[in-house]
Amino acid sequence: MSAHPVLQLRGASIVRPDDDLPVVRDIHWTVESGDWWIIAGSHGSGKSALLQTLAGLIPLGAGELTAFGESITATGRRAGGW
Repeated sequence: MSAHPVLQLRGASIVRPDDDLPVVRDIHWTVESGDWWIIAGSHGSGKSALLQTLAGLIPLGAGELTAFGESITATGRRAGGW
């Protein structure tokens, strides 16, 4: 196991760029090396927004996103991800 989680969200909220309302609020999630995850939920529950945020396509509205212990929250939106 690595010293830092592969990905970690702390107090994260996601707001789509075309809307002022949060899609999801106050997410706390840690992904360790070797973890397997399934993201499930009803239509409109924020699954795609979460994955787009992890890919760097949608910036966080609040909270922090780290990859391997380094903050990537302030990086903001970049075409093609991080």
